[in-house]
Amino acid sequence: TMMKLPMVKLTMMKLTMMPMVELTIMELPVLGLMCIPPVDEHPSMHFALLAKLAARNGLEGLSMGMSSDFEQAIALGATHVRVGSAIFGARAGTA
Repeated sequence: TMMKLPMVKLTMMKLTMMPMVELTIMELPVLGLMCIPPVDEHPSMHFALLAKLAARNGLEGLSMGMSSDFEQAIALGATHVRVGSAIFGARAGTA
């Protein structure tokens, strides 16, 4: 089935809203949204926008937040967080 979702355009590392479009992804239902904010911006504004988009479209899953910002993501409604480096440490060569 088709679901109406706002198209999100990445422009110079900033999210901007586009008009509503029909979106079909290989006939699979869209259950949630995922966000990885730019590293040089405060993540909360991106998490809040994603939560608003999900609520407006009846989506329950919100995958947002990593080891450095998962508390903010949870406060803004994250249902999934990625905390690998908090558990396993930084990857070799990225510290």
